[in-house]
Amino acid sequence: HGEIAQSAGSFFAGLLYGASAGKARDSFRRAIELAPDNPAIRVEYAKVLLGMGKDYRADARAALLKASALPARNAFEGILEGQGRRLLKAMDQDDPSLKAALNAVTPFVR
Repeated sequence: HGEIAQSAGSFFAGLLYGASAGKARDSFRRAIELAPDNPAIRVEYAKVLLGMGKDYRADARAALLKASALPARNAFEGILEGQGRRLLKAMDQDDPSLKAALNAVTPFVR
């Protein structure tokens, strides 16, 4: 939902796929509820939130901070934790830095 809503825009995402930013947030919240100790879900959630715009930065930061406090249980989670740290660092810098970091960790969303 999140990537489609970002890529296609809210109108076409809803019309063609039934996707929306609200459904994306609800789905991620449910995933976090089911696997609260999984840092990968929180990092992916933060990426979607950051892609949706400045209004969601506080929620993205909270998700990234929580993810950084959780131990990676495998290599995949470790990679995503590294992406999360990169995004947090970029959030503390300027907007172009954040956009560049987000583009680097989400290569198929533009």
